[in-house]
Amino acid sequence: MIEISKTIQTKAGPARVLDFFGNMGKYYVEMWPEGHQEYEETSEGPPQVGSTFRTIQIIKGRKTSSRGVITRWSPAASLGR
Repeated sequence: MIEISKTIQTKAGPARVLDFFGNMGKYYVEMWPEGHQEYEETSEGPPQVGSTFRTIQIIKGRKTSSRGVITRWSPAASLGR
């Protein structure tokens, strides 16, 4: 299994960040329409540890598919609860 991890800094507040990642299907194609083709949640319920998804994207002119799983999700901590 390949693990991909990325840390970024943003000025967006915790609620906005959680909305973005909690609704990735809504934003995935919109944020890079030339490359991102499709995002599908492949598990039931809201995003949480263990939730799975599938993406289709164009990389260097080639259509690729990948599957992922959420390994860490802590919205309450992010919102100061």
